[in-house]
Amino acid sequence: MSLENRDWYKKEYEFDYDVGVLRRKGKNFSDKVVVPVENDMSYWSEKFLFIPFRWWFRLFLFLSLVAGSLLFYSLYSFFSPSVPLVRSGERITTETFKYKSAHGVKFLPMKVNGIFFDSILDTGSAVVSLNSDAVRKLGITHFTKKEIHSTAGGDVWAYYFPCSVALGSFEVFNLQCSYNPESKHNLLGGSFLKNFNYSINESEQALTISLL
Repeated sequence: MSLENRDWYKKEYEFDYDVGVLRRKGKNFSDKVVVPVENDMSYWSEKFLFIPFRWWFRLFLFLSLVAGSLLFYSLYSFFSPSVPLVRSGERITTETFKYKSAHGVKFLPMKVNGIFFDSILDTGSAVVSLNSDAVRKLGITHFTKKEIHSTAGGDVWAYYFPCSVALGSFEVFNLQCSYNPESKHNLLGGSFLKNFNYSINESEQALTISLL
């Protein structure tokens, strides 16, 4: 039975819930503690019962939630695949670009990570590919992966890095651009074009793209 439920002390003592002790009635707070009750089970049950209302417990719970959220976001970003994100300026849905043609090759200015580069429109290429000069201008020094690509001149190594690619008002984020040390040209390929409906007008030398 706990001390609060015993009748013998009630006439002369009162229970101090703040510190968990009995004190003589009518005495100042600074008076000597009469009966310590740390060994009484009711004292500890009250302590643990009110833990959720303590400021330090609420702070600990808040910091735990923040840390858990950051950890979840980091793991999700690491393991989830990057999905291309398409944006168009000023709600434009269709745009036509004039290209320059030389010996059947179509040249267009594209923007990679905010920098303009002359590029070849290559619908047969699976990715956006950059040459050594472009990679140097972008300041790319680290690559996410490398693969062997088969070309007309044989197999070559291609190195990948994250990028955003823009053509006019349309920009695609979360792409993987490839760097081919053996290539002399930059290629605007399928990893960008597949995010749009596009058509080529050979007589007008124009490329028209629109949102899917």
